[in-house]
Amino acid sequence: LGPIIPPSIMFVIYSVMAQVPVSDMLIAGLIPGVILTAVFCGVIALMGYVYQYPVSPKLTWAERRAAIMDSIPALIIPIIMVGSIMTGLANATESAAVGCLASIVVGRFWTRELTFSQLPVMFMKSGIYSAAVLFLVAAASVFSWVLVFGGVPQAVTEWVQGVATGPISFMLLVNIILLVIGTVIDGAPGLIMTMPILLPIATKVFGIDPIHFGVVAVVNLVLGFLSPPVGLCFFVAEAVTGAKSGKMFIVTLPFFFASCIFLVLLSIFPSISTILVR
Repeated sequence: LGPIIPPSIMFVIYSVMAQVPVSDMLIAGLIPGVILTAVFCGVIALMGYVYQYPVSPKLTWAERRAAIMDSIPALIIPIIMVGSIMTGLANATESAAVGCLASIVVGRFWTRELTFSQLPVMFMKSGIYSAAVLFLVAAASVFSWVLVFGGVPQAVTEWVQGVATGPISFMLLVNIILLVIGTVIDGAPGLIMTMPILLPIATKVFGIDPIHFGVVAVVNLVLGFLSPPVGLCFFVAEAVTGAKSGKMFIVTLPFFFASCIFLVLLSIFPSISTILVR
């Protein structure tokens, strides 16, 4: 859900590659992210009922109010960021700066888990991550030029037009392609490899909205993290928890199938991702 619900680095990378406003991409991920969150909550509730998971003691109303009050400052931060973009008070870069400032204030004066002495290290890590993203974007430009020079987009376009008969069949074909790629490649490199080829076909040949196509592509690549044969998330979880990746895959199958159903609906109904933008 992290790369879908704003703020999302993958949406930023796609925006640069597709030449669409970053704010539109971030807003387009809101409704799909909320729907997918609700779907996961439903799957968890169903699994808890079927497997009889242990139930924690019920909280009193006073404890519930206290928990909500403690979480309100942190929950307000993404609302401020997205709200500033939607109201036009700030662009995507400025809203990110506002979110960072709000996070520092909340961490220092509300939760008291952040000290000012930690900020230099945090700034250094942020600079390293930002530099890595910029290198990826620069590599994407070079990679796009190489593909165009080699005539790859034209060849792929001819093949896709021979297989896909319309926008829906094309989107379903893209879902399969990106799902397979997402199992072995991280999200950002996967975008860099595929978008220079698939995006022009989607927008110029089949007339698909680039923002809608970007949301579908990001959801696809993220879903690949939970798919065999690689499933990068499983190996990370195995290293942290010691649980076997094969058993984790079996447990996450309901989430995978539910996500696939949502992905098909998202591909068929573009308004799910574009209603807040268009």
